[in-house]
Amino acid sequence: MAGRSLCLTRSSVPGTPFPPPVQQPSTPGPDLLALEEEYKRLNAELQAKTADVVQQAKEIIELENKRRLQKQAASSQSATEVRLNRALEEAEKYKLELSKLRQNNKDIANEEHKKIEVLKSENKKLEKQKGELMIGFKKQLKLIDVLKRQKMHIEAAKMLSFTEEEFMKALEWGNS
Repeated sequence: MAGRSLCLTRSSVPGTPFPPPVQQPSTPGPDLLALEEEYKRLNAELQAKTADVVQQAKEIIELENKRRLQKQAASSQSATEVRLNRALEEAEKYKLELSKLRQNNKDIANEEHKKIEVLKSENKKLEKQKGELMIGFKKQLKLIDVLKRQKMHIEAAKMLSFTEEEFMKALEWGNS
């Protein structure tokens, strides 16, 4: 160290020089050793503080990253909530529409059931009328049959009367 000038820079913080170098006498004295020890101590403190500052900077960067991620998560969550709310509204709308359709289907089914009941009662009435008509036709056929027989009997009676008259004429003619 004798005769050398010390121009040290701080290794942990670039661009910040140590205090200007002190000219050292040719023989190191107790002041020079004390100064060297002081520089070593200051350098160690500076390195420790620099490490603390670097650590704090890392923590700040990490905190900023966490805040940024938290903001992104919050915005993502709010977007998801908006989509969820829209989906819930749409689901409610479809539930209402489904309820209306079900009610409409029930109404249509009730109307169809009523129509079926009306048609069944009309069908029964028509079946009854058909039965009554069939009975009436059968009675008419019997009456027609009876009338035909009566006509046949009347014609037979006329024929008998003609033959009886002819027979009588023949008898009278034979008697004469």
